[in-house]
Amino acid sequence: MKVRDVMTSEVEVVRHTDSVKSFLERLEEFEISGMPVVDADGRLLGVVTMTDVGKCVQDPPLATEADRDFYDDEERAAKLENVKVADIMTEMVVTVAPEKELVELAELMSESGIHRVFVISGEELVGVVTSLDMVRAFGEYLSEQLSVA
Repeated sequence: MKVRDVMTSEVEVVRHTDSVKSFLERLEEFEISGMPVVDADGRLLGVVTMTDVGKCVQDPPLATEADRDFYDDEERAAKLENVKVADIMTEMVVTVAPEKELVELAELMSESGIHRVFVISGEELVGVVTSLDMVRAFGEYLSEQLSVA
């Protein structure tokens, strides 16, 4: 099985110039926990996640996702309006080609401790594979194996 078989092709992106507040609103809208960061030409610059936001608004960072209700505190919400995604994003991102074997991607994600990998064809962002996508693929594989046995 290849990466292209499990990747999500419709990737929501955020621009590096967007405010963190607008980024959080989009996360809520799409019910996701992170997005690739692109420039005006759509080039991948990095990734920004809820963890990055937590580090931005709390020192030390908030302990759990459940603790991160940023809109309850007006001071925090105001701060997020003035901070740009580029200020908190992680620039180092892991990318793979759509043709990569899924087992290789599983090893990479496991060894690196990452939850999302962006799929690139040439310089174009064509998809994303998350930990949840990998669990779904593994579940389908197990179902197939059990039905054969």
